[in-house]
Amino acid sequence: MFINVRGKVAWTATRIDPSYVRLVLIDSGHLDPADRVAEGAVNADVVSAIDILKGERLEVRNNMFTVTVPMGIPRVIDIEHR
Repeated sequence: MFINVRGKVAWTATRIDPSYVRLVLIDSGHLDPADRVAEGAVNADVVSAIDILKGERLEVRNNMFTVTVPMGIPRVIDIEHR
């Protein structure tokens, strides 16, 4: 598996091209909506991870990152890797 995501979020990953994957994260609390924290662990050498809706570059260490998924707002992250 290319990526493993932990946290109370729904997610999907789609390969865009050989060096990019798009990750979409959504708060999974239908009955108890809230901001959620998600941790992503990528099984490749990450070059960058950018939230394309906010234009924010995420900090990636050891091919892992942490991101807050706001209630009701998806996070769309493009992951560039080698």
